Amino acid sequence: MNLVLVTLNHILRMKIQILKKYYKMTVQETLMQCLIYYPEIFPNRWSVYHQWFCVNGCGYNWEDGELVDDSGSYINVLPTLISKEEVIKRTADFTNTERDPRYPIYPMYSGGSMILNIPDNIKPDWKEAVIEFATWILNSGIKIKDEHKEYLINYLKKNES
Repeated sequence: MNLVLVTLNHILRMKIQILKKYYKMTVQETLMQCLIYYPEIFPNRWSVYHQWFCVNGCGYNWEDGELVDDSGSYINVLPTLISKEEVIKRTADFTNTERDPRYPIYPMYSGGSMILNIPDNIKPDWKEAVIEFATWILNSGIKIKDEHKEYLINYLKKNES
């Protein structure tokens, strides 16, 4: 049984790697992928955004204006089964910013945090996600370096609609 699962996992990982060369996922698709594969790590949308945008070495990089998984690590585990309703709830939930108390807000680094390295050619859906998370950070009272705060404020001003 384990050999079958390992083989299926390997085949799936190879197909995903081939697909990733030709197809970039939207914010929504990438978000759902994280929530489905790692429901214990990511209880809600906020936790995924935190991983993508704050964590240095988060496993994603900006490529052609989109945040793209560069590790393929999500596919090295079999998905934890959660209901479709639960995935939808977690995707929509940005007001619930509960975090596992063992993991504090990750300090942002200019050289590694994706939110401090936003490309000029960012795609509209990714820009919307960045703006939503940057707004949350600035309004949350979380202490961040003044230079990072200034960067986020300037980005939001530049992208006001």
